[in-house]
Amino acid sequence: MAAPPKMGLDYFSFSVDLTNDEKLIAPRLKYGHLAIMVYIELLVIMYSDKGYYIDYREKDRVIWQLQAALQGGKNSITSETIESVISDLVGAGLFEAMLFKSGILTSARGQKTWYMATVARKIVAIDETIWLLSLNEMESLSSRHGLYVRMSTSTDLSSKSTNKPSKLVDLPFKVKESKGE
Repeated sequence: MAAPPKMGLDYFSFSVDLTNDEKLIAPRLKYGHLAIMVYIELLVIMYSDKGYYIDYREKDRVIWQLQAALQGGKNSITSETIESVISDLVGAGLFEAMLFKSGILTSARGQKTWYMATVARKIVAIDETIWLLSLNEMESLSSRHGLYVRMSTSTDLSSKSTNKPSKLVDLPFKVKESKGE
């Protein structure tokens, strides 16, 4: 039996302006460099595990991973502080607020990075309910990505008219269904 398709990445591009994003100003003023470190570690968790999102319904696991990654020095970082930093990163728009309320940490920027890094993959599975990129955005990034090719050739008219994948469309590729709330 074949192994399930890989979701995560082995590495990701780190834009030189990542830590200078205007959205990081308020969290940086409040938490200093901790805001940047939590943000970068969240990206590492996202890209290495699911690829384009973090299941934050497993909040304790995520916070433990962050604490393990950020340990050292004189002061340990409490789980409450990490939760507060994450909440402020979401509030600043670095992660999608509506999906965060459902327990998902993702962003359009993160999904674009994952999308570009998976262009050469033959099998790509997504959860449509948390996918943020429109067909136009996907096409502008890469029209040869298997996900774009399959979604753009879908016969569902509502998907084509809105340029967003429909939750109900029966796409000819493997879609990972989200677990219920």
